[in-house]
Amino acid sequence: MVAAFWQVAASRTQELVERIADEHATYVAAGGATALARWDYWRAWKAAPGTSRSTEDLELATKCLFLNRTTFSGILHGQAGPIGGRAQTSEYGIGCRFNLKSLVERLEYIGHLYETRRIADVWRSDWKTTLHGVASHYKTLLPDRVVAYLDPPYLSKSGKLYRASYDGQAAQAGKDLDWMGTLQHRNLAEYLRQEMQYRWILSYDYDERLLTEDALYAAKAMHPSGLSRELNGVKAWRISKRIVTLNYTASSRTGRGPARELLLTTLPPATVPSNDRLLAEVPG
Repeated sequence: MVAAFWQVAASRTQELVERIADEHATYVAAGGATALARWDYWRAWKAAPGTSRSTEDLELATKCLFLNRTTFSGILHGQAGPIGGRAQTSEYGIGCRFNLKSLVERLEYIGHLYETRRIADVWRSDWKTTLHGVASHYKTLLPDRVVAYLDPPYLSKSGKLYRASYDGQAAQAGKDLDWMGTLQHRNLAEYLRQEMQYRWILSYDYDERLLTEDALYAAKAMHPSGLSRELNGVKAWRISKRIVTLNYTASSRTGRGPARELLLTTLPPATVPSNDRLLAEVPG
């Protein structure tokens, strides 16, 4: 669904703008029971047998954007409810984040970036296939003119925030999946530390395990094998680490409040911002 959104937003911008404007005018602006019924419709929507790929992608893109704007924290997950709750008695109703003017401007900017080839490709593939593919397709830009930004699932609470884990296990209501048990976070960490051919930025909801476990990101620098260095030009870049103080995190059970985000990157240290008011470099 998320991949369909980006593909449609980039290459079929006006169609998506028209669809989302209609959703707003017909359902969101009405609020109350009308908006809630539409929210239920999109949560349950699946393409009917025989639906063309083009039609399905447009519907998925509309579903993705509608739910992102009307669901608590924008979470596309079976446990998250509509903003304002089913009773819609909150000061903030289901449409409070559905700013049509702003959405249209953002969609048109995405379309502009695609038309001017500043968004070169939108792929629908897993993380490893994508990272390999970028290295293969854009060899002349390696290693310093490509930067990957990765935002993996949380180490904990993931089952409550995401439909599926790295290994495809569906999130189950009431079950707090610990993804460390699947080793998928460690697999990603190992790849980034040992095989990544270009610069990367990684963000996580702060968890001390990220900085203390050798299988994650306790290391101060990448450690590629001799073969990776020789064949693929993998560098032993330093891994800069920052803790960012946020006002809110989707993983919180208690709503808004201070939260910490961990940022890790192999960008040159001199280019990594360090603002004492917002950022604190991780010791060591």
